[in-house]
Amino acid sequence: MMVSSLKELFKVMEIEGIDRKSGRIAREIALETWISDWIVDVETSQSVIKPVLDSEEEDFLKYYLAYQIGDKLMDDCISVNRSPRCVSIQIKALRR
Repeated sequence: MMVSSLKELFKVMEIEGIDRKSGRIAREIALETWISDWIVDVETSQSVIKPVLDSEEEDFLKYYLAYQIGDKLMDDCISVNRSPRCVSIQIKALRR
């Protein structure tokens, strides 16, 4: 199932212009609009006192930061599906 954001992105590809240049400009404008509407840039950080962390401390910190990012994404990016015996979440993401 394709989500609406991806459907809109495919519509951007189909934009035509009077000539080649105007079509390219129209697609660029539409793509910029799509990016501002659909791309979410989330960042979190944590100050640390120790300049060097051991692997266990670093793993704990990474999981904590991932939890914070997930909390920030929950409002805009995660779909929650519920059935009588199951709760599942889904997110579409772009690779870095």
